[in-house]
Amino acid sequence: MIGAAQSFKRSFTPFRRRYAELADDLFGGRWRTADLPLTDDRIEAAIFGRAVLAYLCAYSPRALGVDIDDHAGQGPAALRAKYDAVRARFGGLYPSVVCLSPRGLHAWWFITWPMPTAVLHGQAEAKLHGLEVELRPTPTLALRIPHEGGLVDPGTLLPVRQDFQTVIADAPRYHPAELFNPDVLPAGQRANLAARKRRAAAARYSRTIAEAEAELYPILPGATNDALTRLVPLYRGAGLTEADAALRFAAMLAPFYAGELRDGARLRKRVHSFYLRAPDPKPRSVQRGLFTAPAADAVARAAADFRAKGQRGKRALRRGQVEGSCRRLAAGIIVWVDYIAAVRADPRQRGEWNYLYPYFAKNTREGLVPLPRATLRRIDANYSRHLPYLVGCGFLAPGPYAYVPGAGICRYYRVDLERFTGPGGG
Repeated sequence: MIGAAQSFKRSFTPFRRRYAELADDLFGGRWRTADLPLTDDRIEAAIFGRAVLAYLCAYSPRALGVDIDDHAGQGPAALRAKYDAVRARFGGLYPSVVCLSPRGLHAWWFITWPMPTAVLHGQAEAKLHGLEVELRPTPTLALRIPHEGGLVDPGTLLPVRQDFQTVIADAPRYHPAELFNPDVLPAGQRANLAARKRRAAAARYSRTIAEAEAELYPILPGATNDALTRLVPLYRGAGLTEADAALRFAAMLAPFYAGELRDGARLRKRVHSFYLRAPDPKPRSVQRGLFTAPAADAVARAAADFRAKGQRGKRALRRGQVEGSCRRLAAGIIVWVDYIAAVRADPRQRGEWNYLYPYFAKNTREGLVPLPRATLRRIDANYSRHLPYLVGCGFLAPGPYAYVPGAGICRYYRVDLERFTGPGGG
């Protein structure tokens, strides 16, 4: 059987670089932070009662801790009632581990895989709203390391007669959906994130849409193409479906209009063609100041050279067009690479991204960068036309991992920026 410290680390996922300790002083005892590693020896000293230590949780813990205290001193019956109320909020599921504390109980529910604290504690706070309990530990608030002599049975709250490792090994581990709801799973979180983005876009576009519709109404014969060009990209940017956009546009037509767009099928087809285009030119203009970056210029020249060697044809773009588009795409990717590096450097953000987008931490650790289609499309609506040139010239190299859109796994690339930033790279 593994040691007590290993059992604790695997199930409670503590932050290892800092801890808190209860130290005796003139006032009888006070918690203080120790900026020292939480070593195995220190963990076992706390478990077996040789020290009183508290731990902070990692940014993606495997355990949800709840501090249930009897602050008013109402006695065991009131404490049991509060404990049962907490358990009821989690569907009646008993905690995995319960330990006595000086003022009440500390309860932990183990989960089957790590979850970012923002997601885990956000869900738990919603469940426990109105109860006088506290979620601990967090990355900033510590909780006592459970000591073997204080462990109690989660059902009876009577002392257990087993050693620490056995109690932890036998403790139940819950699927997050059991404790919360299916929306807590990565797919649900991604859907919620997409919905929030759509709502934000709708709020941003609503005033512009109202102003454009007021200016264009009624849409007269001969003015439909201009109206489609102005309104449909706004509808898409606001998150309207193609069907809703067509209905909204149809309501703008003058009562006496009798042209082809009175045919619903024809109107939906025209709307669909607009939805295939970029909904908003703003992301492109945001990057415009970066197009003169030496690295982007060097990538653009190399991409144009690659196209010229084997991509000629009657419909091929002129060299200047290829350079301009590839410069824009390369500049946007360079900015995105810097953003991903900042995400990876922040443990909290890295944990959240890894939960939402599986293998993000592993793939970026290997030097790969995720390039989702939505991000590339925001940089350049015609990115797919020029992406092969960036691969061919060596700026991008596709990663070895499969693209699984339903699971939130996009395509990963290795970005060879050094080749284009040296003395010969512009």
